[in-house]
Amino acid sequence: MGQDTTARRDVPDRLPSSVLRLLAPERRRAVMRALMDEPNTTHRIDDIVNAIEETYSDIGQESSNRTYLRSSLHHTHLPKLDDAEVVEYDPDDGTVQYRGDPHIEQWVDQIDRIDED
Repeated sequence: MGQDTTARRDVPDRLPSSVLRLLAPERRRAVMRALMDEPNTTHRIDDIVNAIEETYSDIGQESSNRTYLRSSLHHTHLPKLDDAEVVEYDPDDGTVQYRGDPHIEQWVDQIDRIDED
């Protein structure tokens, strides 16, 4: 994680409180981890759903859970990350490109460490 990416642009200044609000939902952090693992890749929503399924056993393979997760990514989490200029989300194509943000990566890693304790 935290790899240098060619997609990296000027990173906006972010207040810690705004980053914490952005990363508060566990699913949003799961999205970020999936994107951070392959930073130079354009991802499809279904690829992100699969990556989250592998991490969280509570989703399981039931289609209703996958449908809910996909819907929440499409309608809530990915648009918020796009608005914050962390990802480029194209809802028409269903694709996501991570922009690269070392501050966001540090916060995701820090929150993961806190959650482990």
